[in-house]
This record gives sequence, structure tokens and C-alpha cells, in this order.
Amino acid sequence: MTNATTTSARHSQGRPQEPQDDLNRPGNPPVEINLRAADVAAAAKNRNGLTYKGFGVLSGNATSALLMDYKAEHPDAYWTLVRTLYGGPRPMMNTVKIEMGNDRNNSTGPNVATMRDRNEYPQVRREPGFQLAADARRYQPGVHVSILRWHAPTWVHDNDDVYRWYKNTILAAYREYGVMVDSVNPDVNERTADLDWVSEFAERVHTDTDGFLGDGPDDPNAGFRSDTERDLFRAIKVITSDEETTGTFGGDVIANPRYLKAMDVASYHYSVEDDADGNFKRLADEYDKEIWNSEAQAVFSNSADRPNNTMDDGLGERTGTGIGGIGGPLEMANTLIKGFVESRRTAAFYQPAIGSCYEHMEYASKELISARDPWSGWMYYDAGCAALEHFARFADLGWEPTDSVSRETGVAEHGARPVWRAIPQASGSKVGGNNPVSGARHGEPSYLTLAAPDGSDASVIIVNDSSLTKTYRLAVDPALPAAGKPLTIWQTRAADPGQPYDANWRKPVAILRPQSVISSGAAGEVEKSSEDFSAPLRFGRNDNGGARSGRNDNGDMLSGRDGGGKNDAAVYEIAVAPWSMITATTLDSASPDPETGTLTPKPEFAYDLPHTAENSRAVLDVDPAAGVLYADDFAYTDAQPVEVYKHDRLVNEDYLTSRGGDRGATPRYTTDTNGAFEIVPDDERGHVLRQQIDWTHAGNAWIEGDPRTAIGDMRWTNYRVTVDVRFEDYPGRAPYALVGAREMGGNKFTTDICGVDFKIRADGVWLLRNFGNEVRRGHLEDLKKRAAEAGTRPFAPGANQWNTIALEVAGTTATVFVNGAKVATWSDPVLQSAGRVNLGTSFDHVRFSNLRVERVAGASPYYTQLIDDMHMTSWDDSSRQILRYEGPWTHDNGQGMFTYMRTISRAEMPGASVSLDFDGTGVDLFGPSDGRARLDVFVDGHMLHDAEPTFATNGSLRCQFRVEGLKPGRHTVTFRTADTADFALDAIGVLA
Repeated sequence: MTNATTTSARHSQGRPQEPQDDLNRPGNPPVEINLRAADVAAAAKNRNGLTYKGFGVLSGNATSALLMDYKAEHPDAYWTLVRTLYGGPRPMMNTVKIEMGNDRNNSTGPNVATMRDRNEYPQVRREPGFQLAADARRYQPGVHVSILRWHAPTWVHDNDDVYRWYKNTILAAYREYGVMVDSVNPDVNERTADLDWVSEFAERVHTDTDGFLGDGPDDPNAGFRSDTERDLFRAIKVITSDEETTGTFGGDVIANPRYLKAMDVASYHYSVEDDADGNFKRLADEYDKEIWNSEAQAVFSNSADRPNNTMDDGLGERTGTGIGGIGGPLEMANTLIKGFVESRRTAAFYQPAIGSCYEHMEYASKELISARDPWSGWMYYDAGCAALEHFARFADLGWEPTDSVSRETGVAEHGARPVWRAIPQASGSKVGGNNPVSGARHGEPSYLTLAAPDGSDASVIIVNDSSLTKTYRLAVDPALPAAGKPLTIWQTRAADPGQPYDANWRKPVAILRPQSVISSGAAGEVEKSSEDFSAPLRFGRNDNGGARSGRNDNGDMLSGRDGGGKNDAAVYEIAVAPWSMITATTLDSASPDPETGTLTPKPEFAYDLPHTAENSRAVLDVDPAAGVLYADDFAYTDAQPVEVYKHDRLVNEDYLTSRGGDRGATPRYTTDTNGAFEIVPDDERGHVLRQQIDWTHAGNAWIEGDPRTAIGDMRWTNYRVTVDVRFEDYPGRAPYALVGAREMGGNKFTTDICGVDFKIRADGVWLLRNFGNEVRRGHLEDLKKRAAEAGTRPFAPGANQWNTIALEVAGTTATVFVNGAKVATWSDPVLQSAGRVNLGTSFDHVRFSNLRVERVAGASPYYTQLIDDMHMTSWDDSSRQILRYEGPWTHDNGQGMFTYMRTISRAEMPGASVSLDFDGTGVDLFGPSDGRARLDVFVDGHMLHDAEPTFATNGSLRCQFRVEGLKPGRHTVTFRTADTADFALDAIGVLA
């Protein structure tokens, strides 16, 4: 037997251990995979149900909020991102799915409404999803674009309004960018299907003669602008129904010819299962309909740090799960495999694929790519990307061209590479669970076979999310042209000691020739060979330099022996290492060095996911010499033009125009969590930030709450934020404005997530609050009195008056200033220690100008690093320790969304310690605490605190212990538990 892969190190207390060899273990027999010519030929006749479409980005829930900042501030990083996802002959992704929003929270935040009023021309430039779809076409002209809606704008009352909103937005995006939407779900996201409306929508789309619905008979935008525009619009596919969990509509669609004709795609979320009657398999296999997992879960937490966990390996031992385990990339891959096997899912779109919003909001740490810091261009590409490449880089994925219209040119397509089919008979999954698909710890089989429709090539993806070595035996029908070709084995697993975290992601490790040749029986059945498969083969190089098998310096298998004649089945045996996944492909994808056996990828297949360097997240600090962390006048007069891909060419656009223009442009470095904060013209100040949504336009929300936007760096600690505020005319109750500080997320209700905020009404009534709880209050007379005492301008109540609000946080004290006069001060020994700035309003039009965030003299301005508890080794060199744990610790993945990076480390006995070397003036410990745990603290070898109590915390990323005021420079700190109380560590902040 050919052991084609190496084993992944397992960790206990962060230290690698060698796994046992499970190859010959009773109850762990080889898994048989038979690829038959008849099955490939049958699949080739299926153009929609078995064509493997692939993967996509879901842009919604404000998770793309910072992408336009990356494009403007660091275009190299942005275009690398787009190229990494959508570039190359076999791209990782081929779809952008956009959630149509209404400026209200859809979980993490809102997506903007393209039409806030019935007759507004759709403002597609302020929707980052349409920009991403347009930019993706730079590298992949045939990118698929899909839309659906969450809640609708308030003017949308019936299906006629829905159709108007959809159609006008689709046509406006096509006219702006040259991107026609390919598929639409006309129904509401994650709701039971309205099949009559879906059918009516399909009929309207496919027969539409009206085109754009203008504002009156003289609107020049009305109608279709060309036959091509009309034909592309009429060719839109229709989706049912994006339900949450298993779809309920399969049987109804099959039973009703109208529904079946209308529906091109059946899709649902967060489930791999078919319904009880197997209707989704029938829709794919019998009726040739596409089945999608149209909102899929990516990875939870960083795979770079995941191998440091000490999770249960499934056999009752806390030896860790490598890159596997709950919420990891192997589980993500198993979901794809089981989704096809159980319900014929041939597409998966990830929410979010790109986390380009501020972190630690709802559904945090759930992405393939993290793009959180547009000021520095920092990004992190997770192993989940490598997992998708195991599918996408070794097959031709997508949609079969039709003889109707091209999605790009409006003319017939010919000559495109045929899309590979997923072969049901050569795919299998015995992995338990649905959401998550986590029942894989005993080595349950999991494999998916993709094949070219002519049988010329094939790839088999195998996932082993267990601590056992698993053996697979692949037999390829001699009637297939792929039979007898060498198999190149590509593997993803954890790094070895001394390697970067991604050293073993999607790497070629073996080229195998058939190990045995077995005569084929009737109907392509493979007869058993008398050869003993239990003995591992250990071939060396022969004297004539012929084919050899053996291991390279990494222990990876190099090749097997030659197969036989064309009338014999080709059989390959592969041992898949613990906590790893592989792709075994007949594609000529790597070349061996004849002397060393080292494999070099062919250029088309080379691994090119960008590596993220250790400690590379620069803090937002725009002018240290002047003490300014950030400043924004919202005018952007000096901003450089932005490159945008439109109508198949790059164009330079004015900064604000590219982000929405004068009707409302997206401001720099903001993530809205409710409402819409946008740049608008202002007669007095040129441009200002305006909250655009009033009560008339405040539609339904996933999570209720008043308008809020977050700005800046979560690592800011001690600073003063100043901003000018002006209330517009208001007809009834007085509106309010809010300035918040030290916001680190951690709660789904984002109205009250600041460590401290100042909320002031237009009539002068004000509150100082701590996480929404009132700690000080006052009214207009208080403001007048304080202004008189300070000799400054008093607060000007009412509309159309500018007032300046300042909120300072220094240590454990917060101070408020209005127009320069000190209004209130408040101290709390457990005051939130760090976080972003927030601006907020009621559902009224409020304007902001001259935002400025400045250092506080004598206080540390930020954490230079916010280190997750699982970050024990350097991302550049896994042998270099970062956090050093000693004693009885556990390190767990799979925590809740408001545990930082969804990881936690726990000590349940005295004497457990964690140490860190750092440059700075102190460190803060974050974690859930009831205040009972006590710590001994050592700095540079000397005890600083003896059995010092921790703070009780309420919520996530809350500081439970502080070491501050150290002399600037290099230090070593050790925290040791001093009693039997439970102690949990979530993260460590290093103070500058």
C-alpha cells in the first residue's frame, strides 16, 4: 500500500506529538472508490444538476463595508484580493452574491438601499457588492452575479414594488458597470418560499417589454437601452428560495409544472440534508435543476493558530485536532462533500467570504479572508481558501454555456471548456452532523469525485478530520481516458515545527502510478486482486532510473509503479494523514525533481495565497508627532482618484463619485451597524457626514437599534475624540446625536456597545452612559452654566447650529466637553480599556464635521498588538513561541461569536502560567471573569503582584487584569494562577 501523505502533528499544551499508525487497525478498512465510465457518461448528459458550479462571495450584512477603503488606500492589496479569488484559468471563486438591503441591520450591520424612494434612480455605486462584482470581471469576465433581498425599503409594499426595485437596480448596475445580474431570488431571504410569486416573477422577467421603470413618461432612463440589455435581462435565472436549514419546497416544485418551469435553482442555507422524500436529489438527477448551498459557513477562527488547540481528538484524548475540528477548514470541506452526497449541492457561497468590516460584531470570526484594517492594507487568507482550492484548482467549474445569450456579450457562446461533473456513484460521506458537519472524528469516509464530461481527467477530494490515518482505494474504469494516468496528490495540513503557518497548505506531496492492475468485469465492476494491500510498499530507485516509490525528506510519497494495459482498471491506494485533506488528480499539475523527488507545481497550479506576516497589523496612527490618531473632515479634497473596472476596462473616478456621489457617498473607515452614514454636500463646509435615514425611511431590521457607525481602530486605548454636530430641521420630538469611545463590539445590540458614550438631544438634555447604562445626566441649563464658568460659547439648541462635542477616555476616567467647556466626568475602576469611536443618532437627519481623535498626554494611546489566546507561535516560524503556557491549561476552538477569534484558554488549578515577551509599557488581560481568580504577576523576573484579584467582567473582550506604567522597552511578563478559581484568557493587549 502506498502511504502518499505525511501525518500532521497533534498538540498537547501546544507541543507536537507523533500520532499512532492506524493503517492496519481493525475496523479501519480501506474505503473503495470506483470511477466508472458509464457513470461519467450519464453525468455528462446532465447540464445543470451535476455540473459543479463552485464557490462565491456573499456581500451583505455590512461585511463588505471597508472594501472600498482598501481599493482607495491600498489598491495593490485590493486587486491582489480580487485576483486571488477570481483570477486564473481555474479560479477559486466565480460568483458574487449581493444581499439587497434597506439601511437596517441584517445581523452584522446593514446593506445600503439602492432606492430609498420609489422614484429614486438606483444608487448602485454606494453598494460595495456591485463594485466587487464589476472588479471581479477584470480577471474573470464570466463571473456570475446573484441577488436577493433581506428587508425592503419602506416604499416597497407589494410585489409590484419589489419587481420595480429589483429591475431598476439590476438595469442601473448594468448601465453603470456593464455587469448584468445572472440569477435572482425574488423572495425574502431565509423565509418559507412563496412559489406563486417566484413563478410570477420568472414570467415577468422572461417576457419583460417595459425595461427600466422611469419617473414619469419623460424620464430618459425609461425602457431598455438596447436589444442586448433586454435579452440579458430576460435570460436571468430564478432561484427558490434561500430558506434557512433544509428546504421545504422540493416536493411542491416537482408536483407543479408551473413551479418547476419557473425555478432554475433550488437553494437553501446551513444544511446538507435532503428532505424526507429525497426531492432535491430528484430535482438535480431527474429534472436537471441546480441545487445550491447559497449561504454557507466558512471557518471559525484563524487556521494559522488552530493547530495550537488541545481539543478532544474524538477518541477521548485532549491531544488537539491540528487544522481540523469544529469550525475548521476540514469541517468546511466536509460540508461541501456531504452537501453533494446528501442533496446534490454543487455551489456554495460564503457569508462572509471576506470579512471587511470591523471585527467582533455579530457573527464575528467567520470568514475566509480577513480585511479589517484598510489604513495598513493588512489581510489574512485562511486555510479555508486552500480547502476551496482543493476543489476549484483541479477541475473546470462553473456553468455550461448555453446556445442562447452570453452573459457578457449577448451573443451565443462556443468553445468554452466543458464544466466538470460531480459523480454521485464515486462520491460518499459517512460524516455525521448537519450544521456543523462535525461527526468525522472516527475517520468516517468523506470524498467527492469530479470528472471531465469526456472522462479525460478526474480529481478526487478526500477529507480526514480525525486522528486516524485513513486508507482509500481508487479504481478507474479502463474505458475512461483518465485510466492509468499518474495521480498527483495535493495535501493541506498543519505546519511542522520551524515552518510558517501555511507551509503545508495545498502542496503537492506525491505522484502515484497505479499500484495494481485489475481486470475489469461486467458493467465496469472491478474484480478483487489477490495482492495483499496490507503491506506498505517501500520501493527504491531502480538501477535503470525507472519509476520508483518511496519517501522524500518530508516523508511524502513520491510515486508508485506503472499500470498495465488499456483493458485493465487502474487502482491507486492512498493513505490520508490525520487532520488533513487531499486532492488526487490526473491533471498534469506537478513535476518531480529526478534526484530528490521534490515536487514543483506547474505554474497553472502553483499555490499563491498571500502569506500574512507575524505582527503586521499596524495601528491607525496618522500623525504621531502631532498626537493625532485619526482626523476626517469628510471632504476628501486631497483624495486620489480610484480605479474602478467598468464595461471591461479600468477607469479613474473621483474619490467621492466612486463611493456614491452627491446623493450619498460612503465615508472612509466606517462600518455602519444601523442606519446610513454618508458624505453629502454642505453649503457651509463643502461636504459633511450625514445620517440619512429618518423615521419615514426606517424599515424593518434583523436586529433593532438606532443608527450607529464605528470608526477607527479597536486597539485605541487613551484618547480624546472631538466632532462638530448639527441637527437638521425636525418636526416633532428632539433628535439626538451620540459620540462614543472604547467600543470593541461584543453584543448584537449595537446601540449600547461603547464603554462610554455621550448622548445629547437638540434641546440640550444629555446622558453620559456606560454600555447603555446612565452614569451622569443633565440638561440645557447645566450646559449654559458650564460654558459660563469656562468662558466658552454655550450649547446652541435646536436645528441648524453647529456644536462641538469632545469625549476623552484616559485610564479609568471619562470626561465630556461641549464647545470646550467641561460638562461631566466619571470614573470606574473597570472602565472598558480600549476600542473604536462611534457616532450615532436617532432616526433623524444629523450632520457631523471635523472628526478628530487625539492622544492623551502621558497615557498609552493604543495596544501595539491584540494577541489571541491561541496565538502561541509565530506565523513566520512555528518554532518561535509567542505565548508560553505552563501547567494545566486547555485551549479550545469552537467558542461563541463574542469570544475573540472563537477561542479560549482555561486554567482550573493554581500554578498554571502564561508568559509573554513584549516591547511596551504594560499588558492588559481580556477574558470572562467573575472576579474570584487571583494572579501572581512577575515582570522581568521580579514579582510585581502577589495573589492580586482579577476584575469581574460582563461581556466579551473586557479587561480583567492590568499591568501598566512600566518603563518603555523590552519586558517579560508572567501571569500565574494563585488560587483554585477558574481563570479564562481570551486575549492580551500590549500597551505602547
